[in-house]
Amino acid sequence: MVSRWARMPATTSLRRVTTRGQQQQDRLLLRPLDDDDFVWPNLDTIAAAQRKFGDKAELSRLEEGDDGVRRTDSRLWIPAEATNLLRRLYIIAHCGPQGHRGRDAMLAHIGRIFYVPHLRQCVDRFLASCLLCHHVKGGKVVPRPWSETYRCNERNQALHWDFLYLGESFGDMQYLLVLKDDASHYCELVKCETPTSTVAADAIMDWHSRFGIPRDWISDQGSHFKNEVVNELCTRLKCQQIFSPTYSSWINGSVERVNRDILQVLRVLILDYKLNHRDWPRLIPIVQASLNHTAVPSPAGKTPGELFTGLEPPSPLQSVFLGPDVSPSVQPARTSAEIESSLAQLRARVRDMHRAVTDARLKQTLLNKKRERGDNMVNFNVGDYVLRSRVDEKRQNKLLVTWVGPYAVTAAHAHNVFTVKQLVTGEELDVHASRLKFFADKDLEVTEELLEHVAAQGIILRVRDLIGPTLVVPPMLVRHRWNDESRSYEILVGWHGLEAIEDSWESLTAMFNEVSTLVQAYVAAAKDSKLERHLEALEASTKRR
Repeated sequence: MVSRWARMPATTSLRRVTTRGQQQQDRLLLRPLDDDDFVWPNLDTIAAAQRKFGDKAELSRLEEGDDGVRRTDSRLWIPAEATNLLRRLYIIAHCGPQGHRGRDAMLAHIGRIFYVPHLRQCVDRFLASCLLCHHVKGGKVVPRPWSETYRCNERNQALHWDFLYLGESFGDMQYLLVLKDDASHYCELVKCETPTSTVAADAIMDWHSRFGIPRDWISDQGSHFKNEVVNELCTRLKCQQIFSPTYSSWINGSVERVNRDILQVLRVLILDYKLNHRDWPRLIPIVQASLNHTAVPSPAGKTPGELFTGLEPPSPLQSVFLGPDVSPSVQPARTSAEIESSLAQLRARVRDMHRAVTDARLKQTLLNKKRERGDNMVNFNVGDYVLRSRVDEKRQNKLLVTWVGPYAVTAAHAHNVFTVKQLVTGEELDVHASRLKFFADKDLEVTEELLEHVAAQGIILRVRDLIGPTLVVPPMLVRHRWNDESRSYEILVGWHGLEAIEDSWESLTAMFNEVSTLVQAYVAAAKDSKLERHLEALEASTKRR
C-alpha cells in the first residue's frame, strides 16, 4: 500500500493461478462449427500467426515454402501462442463429422499435418472444455465418498423400515415389512399381501404399543411410506420421516443389509426343512428369532435382542447342560427396594453394552475412512450446472446418452445428496453426487440453444394426462388417431411441467408400456370398439412376452 501511495512499483512475486472461472471463459459452445462467427483457417491465417508470434531465431530454423508458410519436417508449424488459431484447428479435428473422438484420434489428425509444441497437453485441455463430450465420456457413475450413513446410539430412537418382496405363497402373503432399530439392530418382520400405507401405519403402531415410538423413521420414497396417511401419523406422534434419495439404497443401508440376511436365512431353511418355497410365511418367526438372538460383530459381539431389551439371549446349546426338560428358574424380587435395585443394575448393564457398541462403531468408521481410495470429491456447489446419470432408469434406449442435462444445483443436503432442477420443465429431484458430474459453473448463460439441447436428449417426462373423453375435453372430442405408417393408434398426451401447446401425439404401444393404467382408463372412456380390440391385442402380446 505504501508503494502505491508513493506511485512507486512494488516488488511482488507473481504466480499464475487458473481458476474454474477462467476456464469457463474459454469453454466451448455446444456446437462451435455451427457458430456464425466461426472462421475456417487458411494458409494466410497460419502465415500471419507465424509472423506475429514467432521470433527471428526460431523462424530461421524453419523451412519457408513458396506459399510463405514455414514448416518443420514437412509439417506446418503453429506457434503455441496462437491460441485462437489452435482452438479452431482443435474444433475442426474434434467436432462435427469427426464424432468427438478421444485424444489419440485428435493427436493423429493434427500431428499428421501440423507441428504444435506440447500438443498432447493442449489437446487434453481442449477435450476437458468440450461440453458435448461430458454427456458420453467417462463411466456411468462418478465414484464419490459414500459419506456416513444415519447413526444413533440410543435404542428406539431411529427406526429403519422397508418392504421386501418374497414372492407368492400358498396364502395371500407376498411381502415382508422389515422394521429395524438403528442402535441395536433389533428387528421385527410383518407379513402382508401388498405394500400399502395401512400396513405401514399398523406396524408402526404395534411397535409403539410395545416399545414406544421412535423419533426418526427412515425409509425410501415408496408410495407406501411417502403418503398422507403415514405423514399424518408421523405428525400426530411428533416424529419425523427421513427419506433416502431415489436409486440410492445404500444411504438406508442398515435395512438393506438385514434384507440380505433375511433372504439368506430363508433360502437355507427351505433347503434344510425340505419345504416348498411358497411356504416361506411359516418360517418368518424362526427368521426373526435368528436375527434377534444371534451375536454379530458390528454391535460389539452382542445380540440385537440383548441390546434392545436387556434380556439374556437364548442359546441352542442350553439343552446340553440343562437337559431338554429342565429350564433355569428365576426367583422374582419380593420387595420394592430389590425391584429398584434390579432395574438399576439392568439399566447400568444396558448402558455399558451400548457404550461398547458405540466405541466399536467409531473404530470401524475410522478404519473405513482410511480404506477410502480412488474417490472423487464433489467439485460443484449450489448454483453450478451438472449432468445427471440415468444409469438406474429402466428400458433405456441404447442410443440415448447416459449423462443428461445440464441441471441447476439448487440445494445441498447430508450424505452427498443434492437437489437439482431441470431447466426445461422446472422439476426438482434429489440425486446422490455419484450420479452427478460437473458441467459448468453458475456463470453459464442459459440460452435457447441450451434449452433445445436439453430437450433433445430423450428426457423422460411424467405423463400429466391422456387428453380425451371424460378426462380433459368434452366426450364428443376424442383425441386418438390411426397411424398408417406405424400401423398403430396414437394418443394425445399432456406432460407435467409443459404447457398445453406442447401436448404431443405418442404411440399407444409406447404409452401402454409406460402408463398402462392411464391407457386402459382412456380406452374405456373412449368407447371405440376398434381401439378396444387394438388394446386387447396389445395386452395379449405383452403377456406372451
